[in-house]
Amino acid sequence: MKPAITAIRWAAPLAAILLATGCRTAPPPTPSAIVPDHPWSPTGLPMFDGEDGTVLTWADLIDAVAGAEIVVLGEEHDDGAAHRFQKALVGQAVATWPRVAVALEMVERDHQQTLDALLAGLMTEEAFLDSITSSPESRDWFEQSSLPVITAAAEGGGDVVAANAPRTYVRLARFEGWSALERQTESVRALYAIPEAIDQGPYRRRIEDLMRTNGVDPDRDRVDEVLRAQQVWDSTMAESTLNALKKASKVFLVVGRFHGDFRGGTVELLERARPFGRTLYVATLGTDARTLQEADRGRADIVIYTGGVPRPEPPIDPVDDAPEVAESSET
Repeated sequence: MKPAITAIRWAAPLAAILLATGCRTAPPPTPSAIVPDHPWSPTGLPMFDGEDGTVLTWADLIDAVAGAEIVVLGEEHDDGAAHRFQKALVGQAVATWPRVAVALEMVERDHQQTLDALLAGLMTEEAFLDSITSSPESRDWFEQSSLPVITAAAEGGGDVVAANAPRTYVRLARFEGWSALERQTESVRALYAIPEAIDQGPYRRRIEDLMRTNGVDPDRDRVDEVLRAQQVWDSTMAESTLNALKKASKVFLVVGRFHGDFRGGTVELLERARPFGRTLYVATLGTDARTLQEADRGRADIVIYTGGVPRPEPPIDPVDDAPEVAESSET
């Protein structure tokens, strides 16, 4: 059998998983083994089962992807090694499986036509970048991080989806509430999904902890305000991914990892919507480690460490995630 990735929430029957992923005769690798030195290539990064710390290889990752319908890639936005990893993974995916789609937190739904024009060759990359970014810094960031993933998908014939809610309406939700979104016209409401209820569980506590870390008092009203915005992002990206899956065999969703860590946020919504589906969450962390760190146990199905690569200063937050919480590169 292929190496067990115990944290993956395979809700489908075991027989279906075996049909989808195939079997291996080699024994699984030893848990808690130490990854040797490596050149930090996209396919050679330290990869671990997020539950038991088993060392995984690129081939193990591809096996796990083979058995999933949705693959969520949680990144830290300023992590260049993670972006190269994403490009390599998406490039292999579109060459391996038919009808692969890539959905991006970094492109908002009102830019889907602009994205389609780029993919159809009706717009240059320069014009596209100028259209969807608001500053030279964000333009440079997008060109180095998200554009290569878009190109890799397009070159393999994959679809690319603008997955996120426009920040105009996210801010409206934050300051005026979800009822303000409900009052918009039908065409505007197509740009976002409205959550069902303010989160009161672990996701909320993670927001509170992040606020404390950044010197912000997590009083109830302020946390509710932040969650109203954050959950509009989560709900919209989940809906965009599910819509893409109606036409695709696999969807890769690229998000800031706060949206998926410990199966919260967008990942929670995807699994709630598809309790018998197969969602794989892969988190890349800018840590230089050769074993699974205890703080990362349960963070994702597969945890990948990308440390040792220089990062820009200050970190770039391309979509202003979780306003007021932090200028965190993980959200």
